[in-house]
Amino acid sequence: ESLGLFEAPLAGAHNVKNALAAMAVAARVGVDVEMLRCALREFAGVRRRLEVVGHARGVTVYDDFAHHPTAVRETLAAIREFGLPGWSPGAGRLVAAFEPRSNTSRRNVFQEQYAASFDRADLVMIPEPPMKDKIPQEERFSSVHLVEELKRKGLSAFYFPDTTRLLEEILRRSRPGDVVLFMSNGSFDNLPGRMLAGLGKIPLTEKGISDS
Repeated sequence: ESLGLFEAPLAGAHNVKNALAAMAVAARVGVDVEMLRCALREFAGVRRRLEVVGHARGVTVYDDFAHHPTAVRETLAAIREFGLPGWSPGAGRLVAAFEPRSNTSRRNVFQEQYAASFDRADLVMIPEPPMKDKIPQEERFSSVHLVEELKRKGLSAFYFPDTTRLLEEILRRSRPGDVVLFMSNGSFDNLPGRMLAGLGKIPLTEKGISDS
């Protein structure tokens, strides 16, 4: 039985699957189909899932909770395949900054899986994991190794010993039209907000920061 067209303002195949599962459960317990259609169309998403932090000088900054390699891959794929409000693939670069902060991402259990998670990004920036001294040496995730693997695949990837230097470089490389996505299960040292503040003070050109 066809229930007609349903629309949602969410990008990504994973969100389609989530919506279908939610609607199936709701329909099963008797929720009206038109109510479901309206609710899905008006659902604005949740905090820190492709959340817009702000716009400055033609650059849009997003914050996302992605930290598992599958979540990183699916989030980048959603942007690349579906675009974002006011931005479509080809309109600018997709810049991914990832902080390996969670208990699992600071360990090397997913070291190789992360190497397959960033293929959809135009530029990847990864800092040293925080609090790594709490992880046994032989279990630690290596940001350096990940960046080396991404470069071997032909991706433009950069390692930074700390978030301050990452911020300096991402500001230096920013261009109008870029989408910058910060991914972490923590605050990422408030880099999304700090980047917007930095963009407000730095004149940009189409090739990056002005020399003036």
